Amino acid sequence: MHHARYREALALVDALIAAMPASASLQRQRVQCLDAIMREDADALAVSVRVPELIRVDATLFSFDQQRDCNAPAADLRSLGFMPLLDAASPSFSALSLSPVLIRFFGDGTGDSVVVGFSAVQLQRPVRLLACVSVFDDDHFVLTHRDAELPIASNAGVTVCTLAQGASLTELVTRHAGRCAMRLRGSIGLALRPVRSLADCDTVWHAIAGN
Repeated sequence: MHHARYREALALVDALIAAMPASASLQRQRVQCLDAIMREDADALAVSVRVPELIRVDATLFSFDQQRDCNAPAADLRSLGFMPLLDAASPSFSALSLSPVLIRFFGDGTGDSVVVGFSAVQLQRPVRLLACVSVFDDDHFVLTHRDAELPIASNAGVTVCTLAQGASLTELVTRHAGRCAMRLRGSIGLALRPVRSLADCDTVWHAIAGN
């Protein structure tokens, strides 16, 4: 339930308690609402003090192979409405790799979705990712990627859709849009949070790297 919904529920329970002060069931519901509000307030505080992970970088300073891999999907993504948004690097993620890792973000015109791409070598094994990600205003993420890429599993804050390894970029983007549309239809008042700035991309990266 969204933070505002818990507060609305608390107000309703308080009104009912005023009419039925002896109701043990209502008192339990009130405690549950208060606990949920406190947890979400604590989560919001943790996000607000989170140290930024990404730094903006110049792609030409990275290896030819990484530049090539980040450039490879650009033409197809452009035909799907995605343009290069920014290039970044994560010092902690790069420390796990043989060399600094270039992370490229492509954004659509609305800011509703970004495509995140990188390639790296970790533990002597090549690792890559090309994922479509959207952020909702309840702080939930929907991520769509292909099998055999960086392993990412669903958790309480991230819904992951894994397509077949050979899925096209068109399928990746359209399947992702469909997943987001389903979630929007299922929750009245829910909206997508635009991803446009380095800070926005940093939030997306935390959802990926924290997974």
